[in-house]
Amino acid sequence: MKLWIKTRFIGNGTFENPKKPDLARLEDRSHYSALALNENECLVRVSCKPEDAELLKNLTILNDDDALEIIKSVNPNAELEDLDVRDIEVDEIAKQLGIDPKARADVQVPKGKKVLQDQENHLMALICEKVGMMKQDWDAEAQNSGRWSRGRDIEIDLKRGWADAHEFVLSKIRSKLNNCKEPEGR
Repeated sequence: MKLWIKTRFIGNGTFENPKKPDLARLEDRSHYSALALNENECLVRVSCKPEDAELLKNLTILNDDDALEIIKSVNPNAELEDLDVRDIEVDEIAKQLGIDPKARADVQVPKGKKVLQDQENHLMALICEKVGMMKQDWDAEAQNSGRWSRGRDIEIDLKRGWADAHEFVLSKIRSKLNNCKEPEGR
């Protein structure tokens, strides 16, 4: 799962106590990138497992639109994808299904274009295929979402770094995985 968080910096910037975002002691169990807003605050793109996200509930969690507004206020030419990180949960699900997360590197993009979102989209597509969610299923999912009209629209938002599209696809994958699990006691 990926979240946008506005938080404070902790640490004084020394080797022994480096300056880093306050992620509620989740630093060792997450991937993150940060954009300094001033000396004390930063915008953070964080990736963690859903059960770890509970630790972040006391921080300011932002939606994509708010995060983009903040990013643009710092750099008008930047986009959400410029602060993106690979998703720990996607890697874990891929491994669970016997897919090497390094398969994301199969995706090549033109020089100068951001690559992470295309790679993450590719890995999620491999996962979807493995759990029985085919391309044609995504048009129906998109129409039922109330936000997108086609599966392609979800993919476009995924490639733009939008957390809500990413979480929408992950929620469908989680649901498929939970429905495939054997009941306890068998």
